Amino acid sequence: AAADRSALHAAAVLGQRFSLEAVRLLVKDPDYDFTGLIDEVLVRPEGGEFLFTHALIRDAVYASLLKSERCQLHIQAADWYARRDIGLSAHHLDYAGEPSAAHAYLGATSEQASRYQFASAIKNADRGLEIGGAPQLMFDLACARGEALTELGEIENAVSSFDRALTEG
Repeated sequence: AAADRSALHAAAVLGQRFSLEAVRLLVKDPDYDFTGLIDEVLVRPEGGEFLFTHALIRDAVYASLLKSERCQLHIQAADWYARRDIGLSAHHLDYAGEPSAAHAYLGATSEQASRYQFASAIKNADRGLEIGGAPQLMFDLACARGEALTELGEIENAVSSFDRALTEG
């Protein structure tokens, strides 16, 4: 059915594990349920979420999406995650090719550093720096990366990151 196909596409963009609430938002159908997809053994419930019965199913569905549709769904997913998980929001913006992804990675870096998740903060800062952006954004990302490295005791790498901040900012 068309509703199931749309839900399958939305779920594939969300990842291997997804919530009914997120899929309903992406397909713009507040009453959608996964009954048809469960009956076809494409997805299954697990806890309060759902997941694809096999990663290859998710990968095949994702690969079947037109690029424009995939990007639009990623933007919608980023919006849904923005208030829930800024790191996932940043990743979805990145997958959509949105220029605002680097700024979202800065937010994710700051949030993760505040939770003492410095390794994750560094990965997000690195990805934001790869994407690039305005000089002030690059400065902020490099400084945030340097601060996280300092917290991990990686002083030489932190100094390099702060040097990059001065060069790019």
